[in-house]
Amino acid sequence: MNRKYLQSSNLSAVRYQPYTGVLEVAFHDGQVYQYFKVPAKLYAEMMHASSHGSFFNYNIRRQFTYRKVG
Repeated sequence: MNRKYLQSSNLSAVRYQPYTGVLEVAFHDGQVYQYFKVPAKLYAEMMHASSHGSFFNYNIRRQFTYRKVG
């Protein structure tokens, strides 16, 4: 999983593992979370969204099981 850095006021970087659906999200405050069973289509939509943070907040945060990893 390669980290992709984002131009976002809230999100710093993301990593996505398409085989497992694990989306790892790093925030500017240093916190890192993994979200499980995120569909590849949803990840692709987030990466093409005009606002990564807004897309994440409305479509991923609190919609998928997650755990804090850092």
